[in-house]
Amino acid sequence: MPSGSERFLDARSLATDHRHLTTVLSPGMSVLDVGCGSGAITRGIAEAVGPSGAVMGIDINSGLLAQIVYLVQELGPAATQAALAGTS
Repeated sequence: MPSGSERFLDARSLATDHRHLTTVLSPGMSVLDVGCGSGAITRGIAEAVGPSGAVMGIDINSGLLAQIVYLVQELGPAATQAALAGTS
């Protein structure tokens, strides 16, 4: 990622960038967030599915995925998980 990209990625949110998803997400759902990046949208998904739901974020960029560690610590490992996807 180019330097400074994180600022734009982190500014995104479920409510502003994927409003249509808010109409289909409900508590207790399990969601796979493919291409989750830094987890900015993943956070909104986790909040929407609540503690009875689960979110797995995957991305090919390990640097961005490292930022999800903070999200997992905040929301709890049962609610949010992250995995590095292979490129081959």
